[in-house]
Amino acid sequence: MKMPKAGAKATAIFESLLPTDRRVQARKMFGQPAAFGNGHMFFGVFGDQVFLRLSEADQTEANGIAGVAPF
Repeated sequence: MKMPKAGAKATAIFESLLPTDRRVQARKMFGQPAAFGNGHMFFGVFGDQVFLRLSEADQTEANGIAGVAPF
């Protein structure tokens, strides 16, 4: 599988939602923007999509929202 290039719209969404907290580090992961807390990636861009790591309970709730899909 070829890694997609980060889309401009997804990158803009990522940047607008990125927490402004000194405990959050933004850096590239496989050429895509990503956010890390305590060394663990929790938010990022993959091609034209953004993703967010959620707990199992939050995943269940999020799956009921239009436009949300598993990564």
